[in-house]
Amino acid sequence: MKSKTPPEKKSLKKSASPIKKSKPAQKEKVPSADSNARKEIKNLKATLHTNEEKFQAILNNIEDGYYESDLAGSITFFNDSLCRIAGRNKKEIMGLNYRQYVSEKTAKEMHAIYHKVYTTGRGIKRFVHELYTKKGDLKFVETSITLRKDRKGSKIGFQGIVRDITDRKAAEEALEKREERYRTVLEDIDDEYFELDLAGNFVFVNDSLVHYLGYPKANLIGMNYQKCCDKESGHKMNDCFKEVYQTGTPFKNVEVSLIAKDGSIRYTETSGALMRNGDGKPIGFSIVSRDVTERKKEEERYRILMENIEEGYFELDLKGKVTFVNDAHCQKLGYTREEAIGMSFRRYTNESMTAKARQIYANIYKTGQPARYEIEYIKKNGDKHYCEVSASVINDARGNPIGFRGISLDISGRKQMEADLREREEKYKTILDSIDNGYYEVDLAGNLTFFNDSMCRIWGYPKEELMGMNNRQYADEENARKLYETFNQVYRTEIPTKAFDWQVRRKDGNIVFIEASVALRKDSAGNKIGFMGIVRDITERKHAEDELRQNQYFLIKSQEVAQIGSYKVDSRTGRWISSRVLDNILGIDENYQKTPQGWFNLIHPDERQDIKRFLYETIKIHRKRLFDTSLRIVRQNDGQERWVQAKGELTYDQDGNAITMIGTIQDITDRKQMEDEILESERKYRSIVENAQEGIFQASPDTQKISMNNAFAAMLGYDSPQDVYGDITELAKQVAADPDEFLKVRDILRRDGSIKSYETQLHRKDKSLIWVSMSITAVKDNKGGVVYHGIVEDITPKKKLEQERQASLQSLRKSLGATIKAMSATVEARDPYTAGHQRRVSDLARSIATEMKMSRDQIDCIRLAGIIHDLGKISVPSEILTKPTRLSNLEFELIRTHSEAGYSILKDIEFPWPIARIVLEHHERIDGSGYPNKLKADELLLESKIIAIADVVEAISSNRPYRPAVGIQAALEEIEKNKGILYDSVAAEACIRLFREKHYKMPD
Repeated sequence: MKSKTPPEKKSLKKSASPIKKSKPAQKEKVPSADSNARKEIKNLKATLHTNEEKFQAILNNIEDGYYESDLAGSITFFNDSLCRIAGRNKKEIMGLNYRQYVSEKTAKEMHAIYHKVYTTGRGIKRFVHELYTKKGDLKFVETSITLRKDRKGSKIGFQGIVRDITDRKAAEEALEKREERYRTVLEDIDDEYFELDLAGNFVFVNDSLVHYLGYPKANLIGMNYQKCCDKESGHKMNDCFKEVYQTGTPFKNVEVSLIAKDGSIRYTETSGALMRNGDGKPIGFSIVSRDVTERKKEEERYRILMENIEEGYFELDLKGKVTFVNDAHCQKLGYTREEAIGMSFRRYTNESMTAKARQIYANIYKTGQPARYEIEYIKKNGDKHYCEVSASVINDARGNPIGFRGISLDISGRKQMEADLREREEKYKTILDSIDNGYYEVDLAGNLTFFNDSMCRIWGYPKEELMGMNNRQYADEENARKLYETFNQVYRTEIPTKAFDWQVRRKDGNIVFIEASVALRKDSAGNKIGFMGIVRDITERKHAEDELRQNQYFLIKSQEVAQIGSYKVDSRTGRWISSRVLDNILGIDENYQKTPQGWFNLIHPDERQDIKRFLYETIKIHRKRLFDTSLRIVRQNDGQERWVQAKGELTYDQDGNAITMIGTIQDITDRKQMEDEILESERKYRSIVENAQEGIFQASPDTQKISMNNAFAAMLGYDSPQDVYGDITELAKQVAADPDEFLKVRDILRRDGSIKSYETQLHRKDKSLIWVSMSITAVKDNKGGVVYHGIVEDITPKKKLEQERQASLQSLRKSLGATIKAMSATVEARDPYTAGHQRRVSDLARSIATEMKMSRDQIDCIRLAGIIHDLGKISVPSEILTKPTRLSNLEFELIRTHSEAGYSILKDIEFPWPIARIVLEHHERIDGSGYPNKLKADELLLESKIIAIADVVEAISSNRPYRPAVGIQAALEEIEKNKGILYDSVAAEACIRLFREKHYKMPD
């Protein structure tokens, strides 16, 4: 509909109307002056009409409103767009004064602007004000106002362009609210946050920085940050700002020192980024700093520790030059610290060791992983010195490698021991050929492949007959089975078996009793090729043991009625009382002075210091309530030295002071002698075990008797196994971190006979905890009793690494979850009609994955991908996203780009899952009909197929700008109809089950 022609335009038409022709007096060939004038007027009218139509077409087709008003502000001419913007029809707008559709305040402002335009003649651009539609709805518009004049130059009114900015205004207000919320967060965080302009002056500081530096906030604003820095830190920050300004790349974790108002020095770790205005122009820097003063103190303590440890400590730059070394390392090299600093490590290694070290450090630099290696140093005086070095990379604050650090442990003594061991091995080989015990080697089938002469003597066969003979040929069925089980166990566990008893049928038919050891044999490549061991003829010992077993019966009976003495000590006075049985054990009577000195007089002189230390550590240091230890005493009536087992329980008052000690003492002299005999008997076979790198032990079921190698003792923090035996009397109470768990392991051994790779914690001598992996087997000894054989491996470093990895992963997951939720909120803020769509798709996709019994990691991936699968819609104009009618082909194609847009945003983010790829593929279909890449089933991730189904179900069942919700049943019918065609069958069936069988409902 065309608008009415303004009065001035009507007058123009009227004035330009054609003049009536008068009849000419006579015909003339040359046109008259009047005729020419009429033609010119006619041409002018045609041109004016054409221009008016063109002008009218332009005004009616632009989106912005156009208006003309008289000097009083009443509208005299306008286009169709002004009707749409004002919410009124043409009749209502014509003659409408601006005071009728704005507030009183705005009317005053507009009056002032009209007056200014009238008096100055200069137009006003982009005047923003509100207007009210006929229905009373509030809109925001942006108006330009210019002066209108007639042909004579007289001022006749105003004209201008009106643009509807209601949506933009709402978006700006939302942005301001978000900025205010973010600003509040920055005010409340514990870290120091501040903003600088390009000159380095504070323009914003949070409360944490105010408290940190001690200045009032008003004093900090406008202050240059250089006033809070020392000279070195100021230069460092200037360099960072310069690099950020030039490259746009943020800096992270730069360590600087700040000077507080009171003059104190505070160390911080600072990260910063460039700030830009809306036009992308740099306007300053945003900085987050974290107080690391305590860490610097900790580093200084660490440096002092490095200076004073007994192990050598050194640091190298990337060229291999020494930058720091402690006194212990200097002593190993024979150089002073001044001589060592700046020296290349090549100076104190030979050519081959230099090449080895260079390769090791190159690998550390490349992988970032620590390494341990052995190296031979050449001291200043030319002597050779062996060390074991643990080396790792040193990174600067930005994570860039700047050198290496290492700890060197003197192993010259160990090297000498290894040389001695090789010498002993050669000696033992010679002995092997001459010993009375038999030595054998068999293949995996049990056929003899090597043996010494003693084997022939014990078996009663000549060498040529015994060679290649199988164990089934000289053992009955029961012993053959026992041999097979033993060899099979050694084969599976690779744990040698010692003191294994069985019977051999000699060539002459006689039966001999054999005690044998079995160990696995491997070739140079580590392949299992057979077994080897030592055999001993114990026939005579067996007969003697039978006789001894009869005698032991009477001993056992007598032990059943054995008495145990008891005592009670007042810990504050040291006075003690004892039972009559204990008096008999100690050799004292009722007249004996039961004082602290009287007690220590009973202890053997060689034991007194150890017992004092034991009691001091038990009572004063560790506050133990229970203790159990063995010690030697000297009986007072006959001077005999006896071994006793002392057990006790301590009570403490509320201040932690010991009150009483109650316990028992039993004479264990006979048991100690028996243990010594057992240890003496086993000592001959320990050389291999003692030198093993793994911890090895042998224990009785009640753990009262235990033997171990040096490696296990070292794990427990002792210098030797003997130190362990003297300090530990009850393994469950003194070593196991959890005594109940120790009993659980013992129950498993009693039930199953073995336990493999069992992980638990043990107490070291210093009461620190270590993680170990234990493999234990219950083996019968030659008396028919059960003995536990075990191998222990220290896995503390591995456990620590696992814990750190889990903590890092958990932190990463939380950070990723927060980031993804923020991304999702960004999309929903632009598309309010589908608010909650991504969240509902995420919940349904997660439920489908759970129904399909996918892994926890896959479910987390699907849940997070669902939350941001429509992230790419931030690149689509909001007018299209919220359009209430069907989209045009061009608009639909624009929306289809959101998958690729989302992928472009996410592809460079290092998620632990293929989030970006899932976002790219969530509109693909398994028959290749989807977009953007028309991928088919085998080319798509299963996670993408699940998100696609959840997306379709949610879209159909929810409202959209251009249609109401169709409903969940229609959505399920679509999935069921096209499963295996458009959608993955397994995922589709899981989705249908959720709704129809398990009554799943979409979240609100």
